Amino acid sequence: MGPTFEGKEHNFGWPLPARKACFSSRVEHAKLSWPVTILGKPQHLKIIQIPLGLPKYRLLNGRTTSLQKEYLAKNSSLASDFFTRDHESEEAQKAQHGLLKELVKRKELFKFFENQKQKQEEPIILDENGYVVNGNRRLCAWRELYRRDDTAFEHFEHIEVVILPPCEEEDINDLEAKLQIVPDIKDEYSWHALGNRIKQRLANGAKESKVLKQYQMKKKDFENLLQAIDYAEEYLEKKGTPQQWSLVPDEHSFKRLADNAKTLTSPGEKKLFRDGCFALIDDPQKAGRVYENIRLTRKYFDSVKKTLSQEFSPEENEVDESLDILGASRHSTSVMPLASEVGKEENQAKVAEIIRDTIAGQEQLDRDKKSSDFLLRQLQKANTAIIEAVTIGLTHESNSQGSSKQIDSIEAGLEKIKAWLEKNAQN
Repeated sequence: MGPTFEGKEHNFGWPLPARKACFSSRVEHAKLSWPVTILGKPQHLKIIQIPLGLPKYRLLNGRTTSLQKEYLAKNSSLASDFFTRDHESEEAQKAQHGLLKELVKRKELFKFFENQKQKQEEPIILDENGYVVNGNRRLCAWRELYRRDDTAFEHFEHIEVVILPPCEEEDINDLEAKLQIVPDIKDEYSWHALGNRIKQRLANGAKESKVLKQYQMKKKDFENLLQAIDYAEEYLEKKGTPQQWSLVPDEHSFKRLADNAKTLTSPGEKKLFRDGCFALIDDPQKAGRVYENIRLTRKYFDSVKKTLSQEFSPEENEVDESLDILGASRHSTSVMPLASEVGKEENQAKVAEIIRDTIAGQEQLDRDKKSSDFLLRQLQKANTAIIEAVTIGLTHESNSQGSSKQIDSIEAGLEKIKAWLEKNAQN
């Protein structure tokens, strides 16, 4: 007989021989069964009752992948294989219980099962060695409640389980996908837990085609998720909180970042775009949906680059100063130095403000373009700006560096407009 689950102390699983002995002695006397599709076909598995303290948590639980990464980041003295080296480890099982408690709180399972009318409705699924394949959160909730009050929650002292036949890890991954990931992929199964689990499986040799099939994902969405995970990981590194996935904001921003960044080719532009988007994600003056501003940042990226360059590196001329008054560029230059400035923590608030203002200006410009008075309106704006430059800007305090190039660009643009006006006047 294995140890029981005491009311005041946790016991995270019986020893393996005791678990297997318990299963073999009870399965042969079981009368009820539960359908589970495993090994490619539906099977009716015998339902048995076992003590609450008998099962071990499955440490490869997909829902806790991100939480495990964060736990190891916060407990740097632990080995990187803490959760994978020994699945029987009491320390690892105890840590996993704590992570599951966080998920139980988010799902409000404590509140649900605190109602003593709520009993177990379907069996927990264990593999042949007694690791929980489906039902880790429920088991965690019942253990916590039973520990709190073993009289009020006496109905959880023994729980119903079914035992899977001998199978491979990939078969269990198939079952996990069917029972948990696919039904919850748009709900409680966090996007970064899914992404990190997929990366973990690929690193362990799983075939991409197999994972796509198991999780019923399109290749485009699959690739976008993995790229978004990479960006989120870089975001956490940049903030000085590596692997602390609970600090990652909504998934839409990182997925939109990944989707739009793939159209950029140079490393400098990719870094500039990424760090500009990170600034928007952290912007305390958030206006509207961040992920929509990320899309618009890519749409108006040339204007964003130019405006950021004027603010952070006017002398370096990282962004082509030959951008004329109509927004055309004659050649491109490296933006890596500018990207480095934009990525600095002390510049983040200013970067977000500049990007927001640039987007607003460009959207207004797009609206103006639809009007037949567009050319006239733009010339009026330019004239107003030049008048202000003359009346306000001609002071000893004004920085004149770069002004000559701006004047040359303005004059070149005006010559083009004059030529166009003369041609159309003749017509």
